[in-house]
Amino acid sequence: MAVAFLAIAFVAPMYELRPNRIAAGTSLPLWSSPLALGTCLLTLVLLSASLYTRRRELGKVPGRVSRPILRALWWVSIVTAVVAIVGSAAYRPPSGDVFTSSVAWRVSPSLGFWSIVCGSALLSRWTAGLVRPTGIVKAARAVGTVALVVVAWRLGLLDRFSPYAEFRAQGGRFWNELGRHVFLSGAAFGFALFVGIAGAVLLSRGRKIGRILGFIAGVVQNIPSLALFGLLLPVMAALANAVPALRVIGVSGIGVAPAFVALSAYALLPIMLAGAAGLRMVEQGAKDAARGMGMSGRQILFRVELPLALPAIAGGARTALVQTIGTTTVAALIGAGGMGYFVFQGVGQAAMDMVIVGVAPVVAMSLAADRLMSSLELHLAGEGAGQWH
Repeated sequence: MAVAFLAIAFVAPMYELRPNRIAAGTSLPLWSSPLALGTCLLTLVLLSASLYTRRRELGKVPGRVSRPILRALWWVSIVTAVVAIVGSAAYRPPSGDVFTSSVAWRVSPSLGFWSIVCGSALLSRWTAGLVRPTGIVKAARAVGTVALVVVAWRLGLLDRFSPYAEFRAQGGRFWNELGRHVFLSGAAFGFALFVGIAGAVLLSRGRKIGRILGFIAGVVQNIPSLALFGLLLPVMAALANAVPALRVIGVSGIGVAPAFVALSAYALLPIMLAGAAGLRMVEQGAKDAARGMGMSGRQILFRVELPLALPAIAGGARTALVQTIGTTTVAALIGAGGMGYFVFQGVGQAAMDMVIVGVAPVVAMSLAADRLMSSLELHLAGEGAGQWH
């Protein structure tokens, strides 16, 4: 798959030179500028090395794949993606070109650009699984990558890169919407985590209220997000009219309140199911030993069952958190704000640069949340194993 993506970059347009964010522009090939030519050469190296490595792996070429080759591929893959970004941003039209007459001209990424980024990411993931770099090496690569981008930014090479130009044009609105997105998704996830763990305990005990809560969460999970937001609008409006005191805390038919309820409801099911499964998998011997030590039912729950079920709960919370961060984007349609504001405004104005400004932080937050929760899950699993063995 990585080879296919890298090959596409040689036949598809790499960049598009546009007079503004909306008007159509002129497509540019991979070799359109000196830095882009560097991207071309790096991509060619990646493509050739990937094919060679794959053929050796399949046994079509004698010998084993050497670790230095794999390690070099792992490093070059991320450098290629960064150079592709800087190369597109650093392109400047020739003096006297028609585009230089527009103060809003910009360089937009095209199919070839995204092919290089996707191919580099896939190749990086594949080689990382074979090389297994240490945490220090991973951190060094991450710091080096950020440093390259920062240097390009300080030199002004990113000023005409269309997503960055759109980000600058949004000013403080971007940070306001990002804060709303983080707050709304974090609050909904936190509430769902609290209710979900309680529901998991009830569900694992076979309590009727636990089964009812699980049924409701299952039904909500099958309703499309936009439809659920729409269903909650009249309900929340009627509730605010019936209880005027709720309006004081911001409850109304549109805005944060219906979005919070919907997002919390969506996050319940994975937490409840994973938590209930984890509690049921606690060995009876561990509970009997705790009971023999004189612990009460509540003490057994909090000191034995929940600690041993934490890895499973973390797994469900991982799914719920990533899902909540992504679904919060849709909440902008009912006035809750967030990064979805840029996505839907960009779609309405046919401004794909604005869409990227809204989507990129959501993708970054989702990936970071997934990695963080995955590490937490592994850490808790190790602690649980060490505690009882």
